[in-house]
Amino acid sequence: MPSSRSRRRGPSGSRRRLAAAALAAAALACTLGSPPAGAAEPSWSPVALQDSLQRDLVSAINGRTYRLFLYAPDAPPPAAGFPVVYLLDGAAHFPLLAQLARLSASRSGRSGVAPCVVVGIDHAPGSREAVGDPLAARFSDLTPAAPAGSLPPRPGGGAWPASGGAARFAEVLQREIKPLVAARLPLDSARETLVGHSLGGLFALHSLFTRGAGFERYVAGSPSIWFGGGLVLEEAESFLAGRGDGPRPELLITVGGAETSAGPGQPPAERPEEAMANRAEALAARLAERPDRLASRFVRFAGESHLSVVPAMLSRALRFACRAD
Repeated sequence: MPSSRSRRRGPSGSRRRLAAAALAAAALACTLGSPPAGAAEPSWSPVALQDSLQRDLVSAINGRTYRLFLYAPDAPPPAAGFPVVYLLDGAAHFPLLAQLARLSASRSGRSGVAPCVVVGIDHAPGSREAVGDPLAARFSDLTPAAPAGSLPPRPGGGAWPASGGAARFAEVLQREIKPLVAARLPLDSARETLVGHSLGGLFALHSLFTRGAGFERYVAGSPSIWFGGGLVLEEAESFLAGRGDGPRPELLITVGGAETSAGPGQPPAERPEEAMANRAEALAARLAERPDRLASRFVRFAGESHLSVVPAMLSRALRFACRAD
């Protein structure tokens, strides 16, 4: 049987334990940022990407309004300037690639990625070319002229937008966008990379084979080889048959292992889940036959579809473009 002293301590000990619990609860509330009684709940606000800017550019070459996204490393530039990546479809892909570039460069010794500049390129929201058919300006900018009758029926019906603006868009890149970025940041003109996916991948291949956009490295993610009845394959053969002038360019082709079609309206000759992937791999194998003309690489990401492959493609593109040599 407890003593009378123990019985007297009981209530006092309980009060101390309750007080300690109350203090702990108050401390936890402060830690979690709970507002004081009667205070308004904090409101949500827009997110700003670290070390990133944007601006619009009205092109004097084709009259289109482009939105440019710029990531610049918070680090001293190397003597030759920063490597730079020009990324097509920037509205969709720039946030991920910019943050990958920032995080990878912060651990350059482990990632093998040097600090580099990322420039995202897209059409400005609300501009005349972004209104109506949202594919029209993108389709025009990223494609060469299609031979008559070479395009399959458009999924969902209707006519395809006009094609054939690739040459003028290449001029926009060379004569307007690249000088604009170079005027703001010290860039290494020998380490410029063009990255595109789907139609952007087609434009990257077209630019390489015609040398219209003038980069040193190219990344073609899931390229739309179907366009124009395989027009880019003819351009590849012309490129391989030519004589190399200047430094040998580098190319990375990537696909998802589960790319599901050869292109809009085209039943694939191979298994459906491998059609686009196999066509890209066949092109990569052909290019690999001429290492004197081109340093090419090919990566197939198992299990990834045409859209799910994008993060993997961007991660590999960053290591390809901005590797710490």
